[in-house]
Amino acid sequence: FQSASCNMRVTCLIAALVLCCKCSALQPQSSGLHLTSVTDKYISGTFTDYSNGNGIRFICAPESIFIATLDNRIIVDIGKEVYSDETESDRIINVEGWTFLHHKGSSGKKDIRITTGDAYKISSAADDTEKLSAIKDVMDQAEKQDMNTHKESVHSSLETFLDDPHTKLIVEAATIMGKVEGLYGSQYPILLPFYATALRLDEATNGQNTSLNMQQLEEEEEENEDREKRYTCDSYSTCPPCQNNECLGMCGPGCWWCWSWICGDCCYYTGCYYHDVCCGEEYWSWSCIIPFGFSCHGYYYCY
Repeated sequence: FQSASCNMRVTCLIAALVLCCKCSALQPQSSGLHLTSVTDKYISGTFTDYSNGNGIRFICAPESIFIATLDNRIIVDIGKEVYSDETESDRIINVEGWTFLHHKGSSGKKDIRITTGDAYKISSAADDTEKLSAIKDVMDQAEKQDMNTHKESVHSSLETFLDDPHTKLIVEAATIMGKVEGLYGSQYPILLPFYATALRLDEATNGQNTSLNMQQLEEEEEENEDREKRYTCDSYSTCPPCQNNECLGMCGPGCWWCWSWICGDCCYYTGCYYHDVCCGEEYWSWSCIIPFGFSCHGYYYCY
């Protein structure tokens, strides 16, 4: 009888442990990050600031980024490119409620502010032919307007984006995904635009967007500084990047801060170099602050 009772207690204990494990697996991590899907083609999740209940949800997929608040206010929505030929392409961009048609072609680039109706007409087109026809109609109308108005709208949307308190959560989420969860951009390229955006947001506030930076990576930073003091170079493409050239090509601001989880280490990368140069030339641009199309090894077009 005692043996049967003991077996029953053991069985109940095992069942309780299994149930507990299943429950905890469904709960967000204590950091506030909850990843709902992780594949090489699709990564999604949420990040919540438990101190105030604010949060974001995000989706990273090939050629697109989506970030919104938990109550579904869109922060960033970058759609896929539609190509009319090898040199001409268009995509819809929504930033903080401002909607644009971004045109890239042999004659240069244009950012046209459009209405939600125009955006719906383009995105709901049955096929690329119908979509390109809708895009042409929007572009023809834009040619009749003052292009400076559209440029000012881009500037205003990016200012609103940088001032949004939820950008802090984007930085926190990216830092934990890379540094804690080990989701490196070199292994998951679809995360690269998300990470590069978070890095730019962190740089814009001089690293004040996240409390994780100085606390968790202080030792790594000191190690990098000691190494840089002993190192001199004449070329950009070195490892570590040349401090004489402000470490252009390293994923991080200057020589003092490296986000190693973007490309896998703190070496020189072609994509990081051209992104650095792009931000020096056109800070108030999509290509600097929200760099979709970014990759570590490829040429980065400052669109």
